[in-house]
Amino acid sequence: METQLHLNQLDMPSDFEETRQPYEIEFVENEKFEGRRILVDNRQFENCEFLNCNFVYSGAHFAFAKCIVKGTCMFSPTGAAYKALRLFQALQPQLGFGIPPL
Repeated sequence: METQLHLNQLDMPSDFEETRQPYEIEFVENEKFEGRRILVDNRQFENCEFLNCNFVYSGAHFAFAKCIVKGTCMFSPTGAAYKALRLFQALQPQLGFGIPPL
């Protein structure tokens, strides 16, 4: 099975207006990864291929553009991402769908 991956979470940091310091992103282009542990945080992947990889994410910025995911991959949330996932799982039976009114 093959999945096209296009996902962007490169939001400006909350203190950008005060510090004017953008976060640092590592650009990874045209790489093939097989059976590897992929640290997602603060990386932008473009035109990459992932086969049987483990994506490790702790809650920081990331982006995937024109990437392909093949085989059996895993997702391993850690840190803040793990805590958010646990909260979501605990609340899931009571959660509605959609965007709440402002």
